[in-house]
Amino acid sequence: FSFSFFRGNVMSDTSASSGRLWPHVVSGVSGRVTAELFMSPINLLKVRLQHNLQLKRLPVPAAMLQLARDEGALSLWRGLPPRLMWATPLSAATFTYYQAAKKVSSGEASDGAAGKRDSRIVLAGPFMLAASVAVRTPFDIAEQRLQLEPPATGADAARRPSAFRRALSVLRKLWDAEGPRGLWRGYSAALCGVGTFVVGYFVVYETVRKLLLQTPLGSVDSATHVIAGGIGGGTTAALATPFDTIKVRMQTKIYATAADPHPSMPAVWRATVSQAGWRVLFRGTLARVASNAPSGAIMFTVYEAGHRWIEARLG
Repeated sequence: FSFSFFRGNVMSDTSASSGRLWPHVVSGVSGRVTAELFMSPINLLKVRLQHNLQLKRLPVPAAMLQLARDEGALSLWRGLPPRLMWATPLSAATFTYYQAAKKVSSGEASDGAAGKRDSRIVLAGPFMLAASVAVRTPFDIAEQRLQLEPPATGADAARRPSAFRRALSVLRKLWDAEGPRGLWRGYSAALCGVGTFVVGYFVVYETVRKLLLQTPLGSVDSATHVIAGGIGGGTTAALATPFDTIKVRMQTKIYATAADPHPSMPAVWRATVSQAGWRVLFRGTLARVASNAPSGAIMFTVYEAGHRWIEARLG
């Protein structure tokens, strides 16, 4: 990833920053959690489309209304608890790296301890990303199991444990049945997808925001965050969709057999394309764009407003 994308694109308020990383991390996590609340129902729809290639595709609003009518409105957020378990550490690592990369690439990193810290964070970036995806993957599998489970009705619904308990139960059963390989099934596809998304996200966000600052919209700070965040989220969500599709199909064991219980990413990719053609790799793209474009706008707006609010109170 070339830091030249950040050079010259550093946000106008960087110079006013206290130099602390934690306000950016806290604000980034807050933005991600807010965005996940919005994304969760559409993500449920996306997972079902990618898991079952025979499922009829409807316009996103119509599909959401049908799910709410058939399974209840609250069921649309059934995968949210395990998602928040991995989204929090991943967003903390992402925004730590983002802020440090901006300082180093723009030449604003100091020669003191803070500057050395930022440089070390930049160098450790790929390892931070890999570790964050490793934290994410087991909870990702638990989220998908919750999203694919049939709705409970009547007395069964009253007795059903909370989504948090069901997620932990999925993880325990996976560990007992398959060990570490079961918990980290689909890690390679998840790493490729998240890497594509994260790098593209910040590159597109910074580039679009720089262009917007040269237009009349540049005087409306919130508008630049909303537009740039939305374009960044939607564009990179579409680009990363093939990896996301393969990840879902790996983690839901579509092609797992007794002879090969853990098929590799290339094997699942080839089998998927052989079964339904290369276009199926982009199945769920509209749902991903419909959720990631506005969620990107939400996340960056909350992030920018949050860290500025914290910085203002730190003095």
